[in-house]
Amino acid sequence: MGRSVRTAETFTYSASVVDPTICKEKVTGEYQFPRNSLCVTFSSSWCGESGAPLICIDAIYGYYKSLMRMDVDNLLASKMESSGSSPAQWRECGKIATQTSLSAGGNPALIGEWPWQAAIYDTEKKDIICGGALIHRKWVITAAHCVTFEGSPKVRSWDSFLVYLGKHYRVNSQDDEFVQKKKIYRIITHEDFSMLNFDSDIALLKLTEPATLSRRVQLLCFPASPDVFERNPSNRLQGWVASWGADSSNTLPNVLMKVELPLITNSQCRRDTAHFTGDPTVANSLTSNVFCAGHDRDTPLQEYQSVCPGDSGSPLVLLSGTSEDSRWTIEGIVSHFFSKEECSMRRPGQYGIFTKVNRFVQWIKDKLDNTK
Repeated sequence: MGRSVRTAETFTYSASVVDPTICKEKVTGEYQFPRNSLCVTFSSSWCGESGAPLICIDAIYGYYKSLMRMDVDNLLASKMESSGSSPAQWRECGKIATQTSLSAGGNPALIGEWPWQAAIYDTEKKDIICGGALIHRKWVITAAHCVTFEGSPKVRSWDSFLVYLGKHYRVNSQDDEFVQKKKIYRIITHEDFSMLNFDSDIALLKLTEPATLSRRVQLLCFPASPDVFERNPSNRLQGWVASWGADSSNTLPNVLMKVELPLITNSQCRRDTAHFTGDPTVANSLTSNVFCAGHDRDTPLQEYQSVCPGDSGSPLVLLSGTSEDSRWTIEGIVSHFFSKEECSMRRPGQYGIFTKVNRFVQWIKDKLDNTK
């Protein structure tokens, strides 16, 4: 969004909405933060004329805040949903403020490139352990095994985690004012989640307070019906996963990374998995609630990419079309991998297993509607 300020000429400055709680921390002095105000950071180094609704806190570093007495709902009506969870509230989901050209996967993401990406931070390990996606201002979706005790379906305490939105750098000290840190009010895992085969590996995290939507924080759309493979029976689909998980050298990156992966049918996934393991029964756990993604056996080794430890919970997203109205949808959630080898030892034909979100849309909506 931008705001024009009249001087001798009229200029338009790029601006982004900032979490009000962060704004209150940054704005000092006797100025009171007005009710129903919007806090905005300007990328410009201009510090407004007398009477302009700008507070210039740090002119040296170009850190400016704008406190504007206007109704937030009127200003952002098309961006922010109502308090309910009806489908109408997702009408602005899956959009990126500035659409970028996606490069080949396995590279650092651009800041704000995946604005629905959530980081699940373990307060005991003091690190990001999983990814997730913002699907509602107060709800994040992730994998169930990310929030349970290791080897058990028992859910850990809500205060074991924090959720970061708008985050790019792994290290918290590098976060800027656009990053939102949220506490968790409730954790809901699917009733049928199984640690034996990772079926129904899906969880919802309810935040204690709603996210502030901005250029860096947006909602992700639910997938369309029917199944993604039924919608595109003849096309080989490519999905994108962003995360802070280990790379191909088993190193945890300092920034959000992205990878592009082909979606694989379960029949091909079973064949290739049996080829690598020598056990035709190992892939019997591939139920209709999951799908595979990755590079097949014909892929040159130097082009092979995969999801790795630490990627769990992150969304696999697809763009719904090629027009300006196209939206990004969550088709899968990184769940598990049949191979227990380190990422650097994996080869083409070894696929990541993803929870198929399409199978759980009604479950998600029921939980959002009925959870206080």
